[in-house]
Amino acid sequence: MNGKIKAESPRKCPKCNKAWVDTGNDLLCPTCLTRPNRFYIHLGYNGVNLRLYGMGKSKPFRSYFHAKRVLEKLRTEIDEKKFDPSNYVKKKFETYNFERFISDRWLKSKRKAVEKKQFSNENLKRVEGIINRVILPYFHDKDIRDIKTGQVQEFFDFLPSHYSAKSLKNMMGLLHKVLIDAKRWGYVLDVPYFPAITVPQAPPKWIHEDLQELILKRIKEKYPLHYQPILFMKFQGTRPGETRALMWDCVDFASDQILILRSYDGNTLKEFPKNKIAEPIPMHQEIKEMLLSFTRYDIGKYKNFVFLCHGRPYNSNRLNIIWKKVCKELGIEGINLYQGTRHSLASQAANRGISEAIIGKMLRHKDPKSTKQYAHYRTSTLRLIWSTKKKAEGEKVENV
Repeated sequence: MNGKIKAESPRKCPKCNKAWVDTGNDLLCPTCLTRPNRFYIHLGYNGVNLRLYGMGKSKPFRSYFHAKRVLEKLRTEIDEKKFDPSNYVKKKFETYNFERFISDRWLKSKRKAVEKKQFSNENLKRVEGIINRVILPYFHDKDIRDIKTGQVQEFFDFLPSHYSAKSLKNMMGLLHKVLIDAKRWGYVLDVPYFPAITVPQAPPKWIHEDLQELILKRIKEKYPLHYQPILFMKFQGTRPGETRALMWDCVDFASDQILILRSYDGNTLKEFPKNKIAEPIPMHQEIKEMLLSFTRYDIGKYKNFVFLCHGRPYNSNRLNIIWKKVCKELGIEGINLYQGTRHSLASQAANRGISEAIIGKMLRHKDPKSTKQYAHYRTSTLRLIWSTKKKAEGEKVENV
């Protein structure tokens, strides 16, 4: 009888490496009771051996039953001289090649997102680096439909041990995102399970107010042009990218509020902050007085920006470089601009007994876990354990 059903993937039983057995109703390993994932029909026609992998362009044979029904249809068409090989796929589905999916579909969608300002160019470069350096060398020739939980675990085991937990989480997270999009676009039926990776939570680095004042005083003396944005970050707790992107339309002197609406990712301006939600924060009185003293010029391309460096918005490194220079001059090590302003504001507040809810609201944290890291290090509050003074009757003891 013309035509046989064979296994496309895997070619043999993955457990015992023995050939599949065709029972007439199924293709399986009788010992392990495993089955192939995909099938093809081997058919002789007009003296030519054909391998048919599916119907049309995107309907592979996913079961023996499916392939068997098609084979019966083929035999009828051949007998009636109606068979047309062009109705069937005669080559493997190149569309499902992992490398082609990444280059022709996934990365192309990310580049479109960059054009629409929904994804930053800096993020795209980071993603491309991980894909080209780590993911593609392992999965490049694989069929994306064959990436199951076992293959994901094998990839995780393959990654070098010198990678940090955070790097491993980023790499596996990117692969997970790729496969989620593949399912959303109809390339795969399910997303495999991924191993859980725990990243150790390092204590936030921060400094006390007296050290902050020392650094800011030196910045004001040596770099007066750059003093204001750093002072703004100290009191308002904004991220450097949010500070650089601040525009006058987000400063409300009447209500003493600042709307965090935009942010820089690297040197790409985004019309939304890191947490994707525009939120107002109260304006500190010293910051209000500073901003009211600014001379605003209604000219130039960047006239709406609050903080400018030689007529242009600050680049991604300028303020941090100045902070590092001053810290080095003062012999202060291991504290960058983010830690010396945003982290320090939160940690100082935690040590004064301010609640996590208030700190989280001021810093605009989406996840309460982000705020808990500051509460764990209320060292000043913990010193109460050595206090010899008895609390007055009815006086509340501060929660640690």
